[in-house]
Amino acid sequence: MLKKTAPIQQRLRRIKKTFKSAFFLYENNDVQSSVTIATLAIAQLSKVFEELKSTDSAALSRYLDDKRPVLSGLKKTFDELREKAERDEDTIDEVDYENALDRLGSLVDNATSEVPRILRSPAELKKLRVKWMSAAAAGAMVVGFFLIHAIYRHFTLKGHGLIGEYYSDMEFKNLATTRLDPTIDFDWGLDAPMKTLPEDRFSIRWTGSIEIKNPGNYEFYTLSDDGVKVYLEDIKLIDNWSAHPATLDKGNAFLNPGRYRLKIEYFDQAADAVIKLYWKREKSLYREIIPADVLFPPAPPKH
Repeated sequence: MLKKTAPIQQRLRRIKKTFKSAFFLYENNDVQSSVTIATLAIAQLSKVFEELKSTDSAALSRYLDDKRPVLSGLKKTFDELREKAERDEDTIDEVDYENALDRLGSLVDNATSEVPRILRSPAELKKLRVKWMSAAAAGAMVVGFFLIHAIYRHFTLKGHGLIGEYYSDMEFKNLATTRLDPTIDFDWGLDAPMKTLPEDRFSIRWTGSIEIKNPGNYEFYTLSDDGVKVYLEDIKLIDNWSAHPATLDKGNAFLNPGRYRLKIEYFDQAADAVIKLYWKREKSLYREIIPADVLFPPAPPKH
């Protein structure tokens, strides 16, 4: 049965991921983007319900008749929220929005589990396959655009880290994954950073920018095992590109207020894997891990 319902399950799972993205953005205080993504999830679910009307399943018809008014009410609610968000995010009541998200999440969860369970007809699944694939492709493109824009907008406005490119070799050739790292503060010991990387002989490149709020002399430090390089605006501040036990390296720069391009390259050859990035600001007594709120991912390429 799972094989037969796979196209529908895949489509509904995509919608569930879209909803989770909206919830993630709300938790990170980007209400306007959250409302936009939630509205897209509602539109996609509405399209699914509309297309499922063509089936001959009486049980599915009853289910759709029961859930369609709920979806319609949510659409009206989120359309109103989107209008408020476009005017002024502060006009949205936090409790009301959380309740709306909870209701939408419950509906999406229910549809994801119940629709594939109810639908039985192989003939109907075959008939819908083309619809699912075309709709899924179009939906993925739309959601992808808005989600990337929303997350980029959220993180570039509020900091929150550098983009890390993780390679399964030491020469930055075989890219395994890319993710946003809020800080560079890692001590993996003898373990791999993630399942897609080996325990030894991997490399990572972080890129983005750092915001300087006050002028002065800044000391940058790395604690690394093994090799590390740190670049600020293409100027190499730290260069210890060798296999070594945990070692503290230092570089200095006088900086005026503004944003500066930042790149850190690191490799692990064997045994323990450690990489940490600190700074010591002028008049500060201690060094500290560079915080996420002054680190920004790189801007998307211009077309």
